[in-house]
Amino acid sequence: IARLQRELESAKAGIADSNRNVEMKDVNGIESNKVDAEDKLKLVLKNTAETLNKFRIKNKKVVPAGLCSPEQVGKFGASATVKAHLTTKPGVTCVDVSQGGSTLVSGGVDGQLKVLQLSEDLSSANVLATLNGHEKKVNQVAFAERKGTIVSCSKDKTAIIWGSSMSAEGSSISYESYKAKHVIKVHNQNVVSCSVHPSYNYVGTLSSDGLWALTEIDSGECVSSANVDLPGTFSAFHPDGLLVGIGSEQGVIRIWDAMNASKAADLSTGSSGIIASLS
Repeated sequence: IARLQRELESAKAGIADSNRNVEMKDVNGIESNKVDAEDKLKLVLKNTAETLNKFRIKNKKVVPAGLCSPEQVGKFGASATVKAHLTTKPGVTCVDVSQGGSTLVSGGVDGQLKVLQLSEDLSSANVLATLNGHEKKVNQVAFAERKGTIVSCSKDKTAIIWGSSMSAEGSSISYESYKAKHVIKVHNQNVVSCSVHPSYNYVGTLSSDGLWALTEIDSGECVSSANVDLPGTFSAFHPDGLLVGIGSEQGVIRIWDAMNASKAADLSTGSSGIIASLS
């Protein structure tokens, strides 16, 4: 597991280095300072997909050593209970775990984000920071650690990119200093989902009216948006980053082409229930 993680991190580091140089390259003979956001987006998506696809194909038959069996998973139990959100508006709506597994971020009905540090034995958790900025319940949270940021989306029709001046890529993270760096306001309805692209350059957001948007994490600028023609409930990037799975209220999963902003396929679950999550 450790070896595979090191190889994956090495691959992603290579992507980050390459993507940082995108603006320095010519695109079809165009000078670098004239490369617009759409050209840059396509280059980053293409470069990320090619690199991660090679890694995935190379390791697709490798079963991680120490992988838990179904029987072991069946014996899992709660090791700690943490009550961090406001009791006046109770309810934890979403959670994400850092790559190292020692830090959690949760979103609540109270509109807050809580960043928590887990103890080594997983028996307790300490609140590192409380992030206030959403006016209604938080629907999803996600770490974008290579950028030193956290992303969240809410029923208040916004998504927020959280970070600090000290949370630049490669620097140590101080969650206590986090604030809203960029507030994404491209949606007109409940923003039900947010997911970080594998390049860590972009975040995809989906609202209940079917608008899917791609925003650059560093600048907070929306670089692509389109209506997927479905009442959206959840979205997640394919590991290579070219496709997006979009859940709906009718039990249909729409596969969306992020490069061309178009439908690639529809998958039916055989029921009319709401798609609550994708992985």
